[in-house]
Amino acid sequence: MSTTPDSFTRLMLHLAQQHREMQESLRQSHLILAQSHQIGEDARRIQSEVAEAVAESQHNIAVALRTLKNK
Repeated sequence: MSTTPDSFTRLMLHLAQQHREMQESLRQSHLILAQSHQIGEDARRIQSEVAEAVAESQHNIAVALRTLKNK
């Protein structure tokens, strides 16, 4: 299979374009991965804050019930 200079040039240009597209796709994948990591961290922080708020509410309810019981 022989290639003419023009077909070789077209092939190289095509491969260069594919390479650029794959690099952009990889860059976007890295951005999505970083965003996913940040979302996971945010979710863990929110879960922890909610757990603390629930524990505080439960404590406040227990104190209120004891106060009412002792009246």
